Amino acid sequence: MSGSGLSLRPVTAADRELLFTWANDPETRMRSFASDPISWPEHCAWFEARMRDTDELFWMILSAAGEPVGQLRVTPEADGMGVVSVSIAPAWRGRGLAAEGLALATRSALASGRFTGLRAYVRPDNEASLRAFARAGYRGARPVHHRGHDTQLLCFPPEAADESEPGG
Repeated sequence: MSGSGLSLRPVTAADRELLFTWANDPETRMRSFASDPISWPEHCAWFEARMRDTDELFWMILSAAGEPVGQLRVTPEADGMGVVSVSIAPAWRGRGLAAEGLALATRSALASGRFTGLRAYVRPDNEASLRAFARAGYRGARPVHHRGHDTQLLCFPPEAADESEPGG
């Protein structure tokens, strides 16, 4: 899969340590719903669960040269929608890669036929993520409470925002 220089590939066991490093980046933790550092055992348990989950899409975002620049997951919900989560490696931030990776992954996830639409829950103070989702075509930002947090809900396609009743 490719689009504008970026491509996606499934996450593999070889990505576990890199994803651990990215997840514990101070800015990543600050923008996450859970801001405490993640321990190696916690990460390994989470990672193994992701690798076993055949319903979830879990991709590495690759640069044109094939270098990992981020990760993106789409987790299915009971209503047929998927929840998108994305992070960009610290060294690659500020280059518009989140929006480009989101657009590519959104097309790929919807083309898989596994989802009727996609939604994202973003902390209201995470302006970079809100901009990236908007540039990728997500719309309908509105405040919702999700997993114990105040968030902004964004949906793709945009008309899904009118119908979307989040499951969390």
